[in-house]
Amino acid sequence: MGAASLPASAELTREQETRLKAAVAGIVIANAIRKAKKKRDREREWERYERDGRTYYNYDWGRSFSPHKDVVCYQRTRQCFKDRRYSSKWTARAFGY
Repeated sequence: MGAASLPASAELTREQETRLKAAVAGIVIANAIRKAKKKRDREREWERYERDGRTYYNYDWGRSFSPHKDVVCYQRTRQCFKDRRYSSKWTARAFGY
């Protein structure tokens, strides 16, 4: 398909074009910052996992309880999991959040 030209009334003024370019640049920059923060958070979590000897997440196996079928809660981390997935509902019930 060829590029269609806009009618004269639909063309952007120089000021509108500048504002549009600035808005697009702002979105691109914000997205890059968000991705960098997400990567940094993931790296910090991995470092914590490594630092704690990979035991932090498995520490509570002996200190767990099950308030309901298929639900396991860990006292140290104060988290509950239903069907091996984190459950905010059960965490709130068990620990009063």
